[in-house]
Amino acid sequence: MSPDALDVDVWATAAQASDLLEAASKVNDVDAKAIARLRQSWSAPLVTAAIDITRARRSAKGRLEEADTLIADHHGAQQATPSVLAAWKAQHIADTLPNACVFDAGCGIGSDSRAFGRVLDVRAIDTSAARCWMTTNYANVKATVASLTAFDQVCGEVLHLDPARRDASGKRHHNPAKWSPTIGLAQDAWAANIDACLMLGPGIDLEKFTLPDHVQLAFCARNGALVDAAAWSGRLATFSGSRIAVQFLDGNEQTTCIRSGERMQPPFGPKPKVGHVLHTPDPALERAGLLHLEAESHELWEPAPGLGLLVGNTAAASTWLKPWRIEAVLPPRPKVIAKWLMAHNAGPVTVRTRGGALSDVDRVAKQLSGEGDTPWTVFFLRLGRKIVALATQKVAEKPA
Repeated sequence: MSPDALDVDVWATAAQASDLLEAASKVNDVDAKAIARLRQSWSAPLVTAAIDITRARRSAKGRLEEADTLIADHHGAQQATPSVLAAWKAQHIADTLPNACVFDAGCGIGSDSRAFGRVLDVRAIDTSAARCWMTTNYANVKATVASLTAFDQVCGEVLHLDPARRDASGKRHHNPAKWSPTIGLAQDAWAANIDACLMLGPGIDLEKFTLPDHVQLAFCARNGALVDAAAWSGRLATFSGSRIAVQFLDGNEQTTCIRSGERMQPPFGPKPKVGHVLHTPDPALERAGLLHLEAESHELWEPAPGLGLLVGNTAAASTWLKPWRIEAVLPPRPKVIAKWLMAHNAGPVTVRTRGGALSDVDRVAKQLSGEGDTPWTVFFLRLGRKIVALATQKVAEKPA
């Protein structure tokens, strides 16, 4: 549902109706009978808005600040930039261009505008009147209904553009030609080399989509999950390489780690054996093509070109890598593996795969899991023409 299917007054009224919001939070949005009961006490538009607001709050929990009081539509909350990423972008712009004003084109529900407004001047626009109202409420930044059609609208400001990669139904589009605005606007910005931060999404296909040499691309991950990719141009392209990996880690306090450089293949080395330590990388590091930096720092190697995993004689102390000690190298036959695991007190078994070595991970995990006390992780890997299974134990991580 488009947020503009409801008047702004409806969103505002629903947001203040605490009894309705509490009742809506207990209703499945496809439960027609439960929705009909709500409509006996409140109007249909108010019920629709309240259900969407409560869904948005659930979606935003753990991602956006003050999620419990967020006023937004569900799709808007899903597309909103996680607060930690928005804060990092804002701080990078403020550190580089401290007197800048950010033109937030396509502000959505206001997650980015909220972060920008804390350290910079902001001008926000969106094609949706409802989302402009949501931005004004959430970010305390006045948002205007408009669309970016020409760069003279930017007027020397820093351009921040996060194209809508979902349609009105919520369907995600990976083809940049179907974004709104399309990728053509970003390409025009890069051709002009203006000061910009343009969001491309973590799934951008760099084999089909080539960035100009002067644009630096940052892949960003939070707690081991990719969240987005930010392309920096103009005076904001200040990193020490064309690719950047950014890692946000939750703990007692938020930690941000950055690696930057040029895309390269890590060194190739021996096949994994018992006693080696397998390392799985943070997805931002892998997508950025910067595995070689960690390999060089910790004397690691890739056991097969393009596998995306590193092996070493000892566990690397790095927030970018998770180490797994190899306890057995087995043929990729579930019965053989299950027999070995049973002899080693196997309880729940997690199965992971690389290189297209296994198609049905969940089915094999069920086959291998036992009734013992020891959890195991089994990696099915394609090493050249050969597929192997590695029975591993996670190594306790040490501070980097």
